[in-house]
Amino acid sequence: MSTIKDVARAAGVSVSTVSNIINNKSSVNIEIYNRVMQVMKEMNYRPNILAMNLRKNRMNFIGVVFHELNGYSSKLLEGVLFRLEQLGYQAIVKLVREEQLEIRDTIGQLISTGVKGVILCSPHLDEEMLQSMKNTMAPILLLDHCLHLPGFLTMEFDNTVVVREAAQLLWKQGKTVGLVTGPRRFGSEKTCWTGFTEALAQSKTVDRESVFDMELPFQREALYKTLLAEIPAREELPDCFIISNEFMADCMRETLFINGRRGHMFYVLSGQSFEQREVSDVVLLKRDAVSCARKAVDILHAQICEPMVNDSPGETSVPQLDTSRIIPVSFLRQVESSQRTLRVLLPDAPMSRSIQLLKNDFINKTGINVEFFRKNMTQLRQEIIDSCGQEKPTYDVVTFHINWLSEFGRKGYLKKLDEWMDFARVSQEYFPKVQKAYFKGAYAGYGIPAEMGVQVLAYRDDIFSDPVVQKNYYSEVGLELQPPRSWTEFNIIAKYFTRRYNPASPVKYGTCIAGHIPTGLVEEFWPRSLAFRGKFFENQNPAFCTPQNIKALENLCDSYRYSYPDCRTFMDSEQVQEMLSGDIAMIVTYYSYMVLNSTGWGKRIKFSRTPSNMTVIDSYLLGIPAGVKEPWASSAFIEWCCSDDVALKSVLLGRLTPKTNVILNGEIEYFNQGIKDMFDNIETMVSRDQIFNGVIDDPLFNEMMASKLAEAVYEGVSAEKVMKELQRMFATR
Repeated sequence: MSTIKDVARAAGVSVSTVSNIINNKSSVNIEIYNRVMQVMKEMNYRPNILAMNLRKNRMNFIGVVFHELNGYSSKLLEGVLFRLEQLGYQAIVKLVREEQLEIRDTIGQLISTGVKGVILCSPHLDEEMLQSMKNTMAPILLLDHCLHLPGFLTMEFDNTVVVREAAQLLWKQGKTVGLVTGPRRFGSEKTCWTGFTEALAQSKTVDRESVFDMELPFQREALYKTLLAEIPAREELPDCFIISNEFMADCMRETLFINGRRGHMFYVLSGQSFEQREVSDVVLLKRDAVSCARKAVDILHAQICEPMVNDSPGETSVPQLDTSRIIPVSFLRQVESSQRTLRVLLPDAPMSRSIQLLKNDFINKTGINVEFFRKNMTQLRQEIIDSCGQEKPTYDVVTFHINWLSEFGRKGYLKKLDEWMDFARVSQEYFPKVQKAYFKGAYAGYGIPAEMGVQVLAYRDDIFSDPVVQKNYYSEVGLELQPPRSWTEFNIIAKYFTRRYNPASPVKYGTCIAGHIPTGLVEEFWPRSLAFRGKFFENQNPAFCTPQNIKALENLCDSYRYSYPDCRTFMDSEQVQEMLSGDIAMIVTYYSYMVLNSTGWGKRIKFSRTPSNMTVIDSYLLGIPAGVKEPWASSAFIEWCCSDDVALKSVLLGRLTPKTNVILNGEIEYFNQGIKDMFDNIETMVSRDQIFNGVIDDPLFNEMMASKLAEAVYEGVSAEKVMKELQRMFATR
């Protein structure tokens, strides 16, 4: 194993110079710095971070203690580790059994190693044990299973609303309902009881004296003994049980089966997951455990940074669950239709693949088969116009671009969806900022967003975060290396990472533009024009030849100089594939193409907002042709396609439906960091329809504009001359 002395000897420098470089101390000559770092890489030398931190009294470790990993507790751990990594902590994870002595000893060992704090998630706690640990040298946060005692931080679910609404809905359906929780000295268990009693107080038909209520121990042996003794003694059991956790629900189900008691339903508090637990008598009330855990880490981090701000800070996470969507019989099972096959028209785009892969879910739930037809953008538009103009349309459901919405609605090509589905309710399930962008227009009722294509910056984080690259970039450019905040900075970084201009670049090209004519090149130009505050039309008149548009086109021409050169036929998918070949530093593309194609790249590729924070929305909507005679099956397909459950699964397949349960989902954020950040900025996004302002036909605009842009980008014609020519061309139309 190589030592620091071996590195110094091989690099021809002193040990102190190597130490300074490792610890980022003093100003070291860039040539010496690069030589030492290269030797360290060749010798596979890695400094002992633990030893370094111990010497400097700069430990950055957090102890994480969990009882077991099943159900949503694994999601809590996932969220804890994700957030700790983001904040620069190292986690020391310990799993403990039920014995309180083991828990206390484990925490004591962690404290003695110098951890900065401890996160404890275990139901096997009591006040006496916690009191013995409250004067430790590091703060302790209780996660989910919280006893509210002075000196301890807490983070737990407040289950009041979820349990109250679940009980009320089940009682309205004529069911009898019982509650099963763990010990109610824990805050999360107590809130289950609070929600249940609130529902009881508001009910005028439920006999409170006969309501089933059971408080059980968390210890496995004691739990089984209690159930096996209690259940046979109960003559009457409720139709439905609301149960505070999955482990307890499994024990209850098994005990009922042992005693021959069947036919009950179990509504169980759980954590969000992409996987659906297919058990006919179990309904999971899925809470966002990942987000809850991330908040817990933030509380602990704040206390570590400013320990005197709050003596015992705590917080609760209130699950945002629409129980009315979970508990009643699904609308899909209520479809009454003589039609057994739906003909669905889709674009030739990544979103269509996700719908096709999940179609069996719809077929199994409705008994209605689906036949898909895919067309490219040009064919799709004309196919819809031709089909909707027929007395008997070719298709039962059509997918159309958002740019065509006002035209299709105005010309009567589509049915208003609010006549065939609860359109208001469906629209409320979308992210609030998306609701404002989509559902307030005059023709909003003619389509439901099935996908939102959001332009993002995808960049090689393994390169951007490399300390050698960062130091060399700063030495060469005089700026900190980070995802570009403007298109000017984008080109500065792209030039640095292009070997033609910087032979030391770790990749061949700084970027790769989507150079296809017409679509790709135009979509490269739009966000630049928006960033430079350019316009295309003003007061219904062409406004191409402006300093802003000229500057934007010059910027695009510069980007092409730093781009993979053979990109003239590239659309987004080819652009992404080229980046994934390993020779591209960053690109601007649509999020769905990156998700669909970047499997296996893990944390090497990260997403950020586009430069200058300006981007174009590229979205597809689902609608029903006006001539469809039996629209119930069509509307059921649209509701299924845009439902919360399907939207959640579709993210993994490259389709981003902007639903609240997707954008605010902690697990999705874990896999796709920055997704919420994109939608927080939706007010600055615009659609192509807004750019055109209804002045000109979209496909024609694309073709004419792209042909002229290509003259500047590929043939070297000046940007000013191209913009003057576009001004002249559109002024005469």
